[in-house]
Amino acid sequence: MAPKKTVLKLTKQIEKMMALFPWFFRLYRLYYRRIVEKEIHLGCISCQDRVLCIGGGPFPCTALEIAGKTGARVHVIDNDLEAVAYARRVVESLNMDNIVRVEHAEGKRLEVKSFTVVHVALQVTPREEVLKNILEKASQRVRILLREPGEEFKSYYAPLSREYYARSSGLITQGNGTIKATLLFHGGLTKEHANQKKSAQDSWPGGSFPVGRRAALAG
Repeated sequence: MAPKKTVLKLTKQIEKMMALFPWFFRLYRLYYRRIVEKEIHLGCISCQDRVLCIGGGPFPCTALEIAGKTGARVHVIDNDLEAVAYARRVVESLNMDNIVRVEHAEGKRLEVKSFTVVHVALQVTPREEVLKNILEKASQRVRILLREPGEEFKSYYAPLSREYYARSSGLITQGNGTIKATLLFHGGLTKEHANQKKSAQDSWPGGSFPVGRRAALAG
């Protein structure tokens, strides 16, 4: 088995084991707490939002954190039936099934029109196909958050191409070995608009610009 598939499979197996003991959530959330706090801020998530988390895995910590911190209703999907079963068990054991819903689905074919925020996990594959589907189907009011791998993990989690980086409207660094940053996109972004933003980014000193500048270009 290829190293990439081995690592991803091992990660999922560990999460499935943890899902059998929901009290692990208190420990696991220590890893995700600050990451998700930054993402909530970047995506301006509030209790008024309907959030879709793609790639929840057996232990949907990100979804639980978003729901717990904002009061938003969160819909979680995963393409692994066994992972979905474990995730439902975790959500129910934490008495959060009234605000967090878990279902089996494929991110690259999913309809996203009923959501205002879409979160794409690091382990989601094929990443660009999933992102392309969201960008094409979501309206401009939809905020899309996508995690990017750290340098040492790019061989395990495929980073985005330059074309898709050009379509992003903001980012926040995570200071985490596995997750380097979370990118912000807006639905309905055309290639023409993306090229305009890319030109602006390339003309900025150093070839990049701060989050505030990038967010301003999203409109």
